[in-house]
Amino acid sequence: MIDDRKQIVVGLFVLGGIILLGVLIIWFEGVAGFVRERYEVQGHLPSSMGVRAGKRVHKDGIEVGEVVGVTSSLPERPGVWVHMRINEDVDIPIEAEFVAQQSTVGDVFLDFQTTHVPTGHLPKDGSARIEGLVKPPSFLPEDVLEEVRDGIATLKRLGPLSESLTELVEPRTLEEVEAGQPANLSSAVKQFQVTAKTLQDQIEDPESPGGRLLAAATKSAEELSETLTDARVTLASIRETVAVYKETGTKASDLVNKATTVADQLKTDAEEAQKLIGNLSGLVDDVRQGKGSMGRLVADDEFYRTLTNLLEDLSALSKNMDRLITMWREEGILAKEGKRPETPGP
Repeated sequence: MIDDRKQIVVGLFVLGGIILLGVLIIWFEGVAGFVRERYEVQGHLPSSMGVRAGKRVHKDGIEVGEVVGVTSSLPERPGVWVHMRINEDVDIPIEAEFVAQQSTVGDVFLDFQTTHVPTGHLPKDGSARIEGLVKPPSFLPEDVLEEVRDGIATLKRLGPLSESLTELVEPRTLEEVEAGQPANLSSAVKQFQVTAKTLQDQIEDPESPGGRLLAAATKSAEELSETLTDARVTLASIRETVAVYKETGTKASDLVNKATTVADQLKTDAEEAQKLIGNLSGLVDDVRQGKGSMGRLVADDEFYRTLTNLLEDLSALSKNMDRLITMWREEGILAKEGKRPETPGP
């Protein structure tokens, strides 16, 4: 029982979805007039051009309705009446143009185009009628086409200028100019060619003024080239000389620095020698005055006699030692001075 109820509920939802989908299709496709309020407008065209029921209708490019049918306008007038239903909330100005623009692929675009501020609108009681016009297919937008048309009209107004340009560039010889015709661009070019040929002949002839002038100019150019070469060589020599002078100056500067160092050392040594001389002079003065050990040695006679006696004693001691050593070497170490050892008899 519960499963049956579920199936019924699912079925109702599916049915509701189908009904809603159908309503949406009817709304957007505009099939039923009772869904959206509309009013009828009839537009006249020279031919049907493939317009059929269901064709979209636009106002300034915005969709506002659809075609519900196409009927012949005979015998009233040649062409057809296009029966259209326009949305109720859309107003079509009286000044609007009903245009059927054929595309490059053969389709037709129906559009109410407004180019002015509207002073009134078509009635909505079904009696509205409007004349239409057919425009051929175009690869360019209408504004671009309008500019092209303006450009063509401008070119047409420039006819006299075009004739002047034609007169300026048409072929004309120098003989025709000499005969009385006005000079133009073609004759000017030919005159330039003649002048260039004359100048070339003058240059190629060494005896002509132009040839001599060219020879003189060539010689001057060669001399100038040689002068520039000599100048470059001289400049190179100057650069080498400057480099030598610079190196010599560097060496001289080093020699001066070394001489300055030696002079400073000599000055220092002279000052030290001066100090030593001063010290020796003071020492001599002290010795002369009997100051210090050396001064007392030189100035004190007693000390001098004592030192003399000491030297004499040392000299006698040295002689005695020498004699004793000689005796020991000759007579033996046990010998005594003044006695000789006894020799045993036979």
